[in-house]
Amino acid sequence: MVNMVVPHDELMERTDELVQKLLQNAPLPMRAIKEVAVRGLSMRLEDRVRLAGIVNRRLQRTDDAL
Repeated sequence: MVNMVVPHDELMERTDELVQKLLQNAPLPMRAIKEVAVRGLSMRLEDRVRLAGIVNRRLQRTDDAL
């Protein structure tokens, strides 16, 4: 997935900015996003949606929930 294109000479600076932004997120939701993305690669759409719902409900019971 591409969400921006930058000139080569700005690549590292923009990468560092993105990393810093990601590091501000709570660890459990970030881990959950990765889990759904990786496990979902081998699933049908319906199963991915079901998995995302399960993971979402699990996260709602944590201190990281808003």
